Amino acid sequence: MIKAESLVDIGDVIKPHGIKGEFSAEIDINPSDLSCMIFDIDGIYVPFYVDTVRQRGSQAWLVKIDGVDDERQAAAFTGKEIYALQDDLEEDEGDTADGFYLYDLCGYNLYDNDSHIGEIRTIDDSTANILMHVVSSDGKTVFVPFAEDLVIGIDAIRHTITMNLPDGITDLN
Repeated sequence: MIKAESLVDIGDVIKPHGIKGEFSAEIDINPSDLSCMIFDIDGIYVPFYVDTVRQRGSQAWLVKIDGVDDERQAAAFTGKEIYALQDDLEEDEGDTADGFYLYDLCGYNLYDNDSHIGEIRTIDDSTANILMHVVSSDGKTVFVPFAEDLVIGIDAIRHTITMNLPDGITDLN
């Protein structure tokens, strides 16, 4: 049995999204890093395993959990608080050396050496190849792969990341 003292409130379900059981949620951390999400169902804390996650801003997520397959079922979660196991969060803290997460780059401006590419809007880590969705000044979306080896520097004060991208990578989109 899951006890309240072993849980941390990490966000809220906002509303259902689409017809396949996804819901929109505001969550403080990346839900795909959790072993499960916990919800209070009729006074009992029930774990639900995350099926898919898509980021929609710095704290907005589209989440699909196992066993929820249509908009009616997803609507039942509207307004519910989302909890994580405290143990999951403690393990997650060791994943970064200085507390900086990949999703913190949303809103940063991306530079290829001295050339401005655009603003990072979302990070897609649903596959083995992490992609940054970057919107250029002309409104064009550019998909840029993220690899630590390509990073020259990150300036948290100016909200910029400078990378040394392979030639032509931004022309593939």
